[in-house]
Amino acid sequence: MSRLLFVIAVLVSTPASALSMAGPPPPPLGWEESITPGFDPPIEETLVFEFHADEDRRKQLAESWGATAVPVFTQLHADPKWSEYKAKIQAYIALLGGPVAEEKLEQQVRDAFETMAGGESLDGVDLQAIFQIARNATDAMRDVVREIYASADEKNQSRMSHYVSMFAGSDRIAFLESCLPISKGENNRSAFEQYVYTERAQLRAREPMATILNRESAGEAGS
Repeated sequence: MSRLLFVIAVLVSTPASALSMAGPPPPPLGWEESITPGFDPPIEETLVFEFHADEDRRKQLAESWGATAVPVFTQLHADPKWSEYKAKIQAYIALLGGPVAEEKLEQQVRDAFETMAGGESLDGVDLQAIFQIARNATDAMRDVVREIYASADEKNQSRMSHYVSMFAGSDRIAFLESCLPISKGENNRSAFEQYVYTERAQLRAREPMATILNRESAGEAGS
């Protein structure tokens, strides 16, 4: 199917109420002639025709393909013709898991943060990929983020702090506090102090009122 026919097919088959949702980008020219054999459904076909698949469907597909799909997605990720699908490809790599996938994701994180530490900006596709990775980041990825943030100068740290904070994981306060000693300049330290303050406030807001009152009562009794 040509790119033009693909776009027409999407428009014709899409209800008017759904047209406000961003449609899939046009696939690379000749993509249908380069389908990787051995996967059901074909990986490239899924990227194109199930672009808006929800998380449950993506998990189902990842399980059916297995770890052997990782090299295919890795190759597609490196192919500039599939650059507009990079975030979706990255999401599948994350779901497929395993050492190969984790190594690939860790390298993606390293490349992105080294780019920012060097004073350059990430494009929209790379930012989307980083947002997806951060949601399920490993400790190794957090170590990479912290290492590169520490190596950046004060100016570039200020541009990186928000993205660093996204990798905090479940033990968010501990990670954010670990970034304070490596932050250069008062503004960068203040940024992480504010992140820590916000996290503590949110934790407190989620606590049952009885727990808060008991703690405050115990503090008053101790004084």
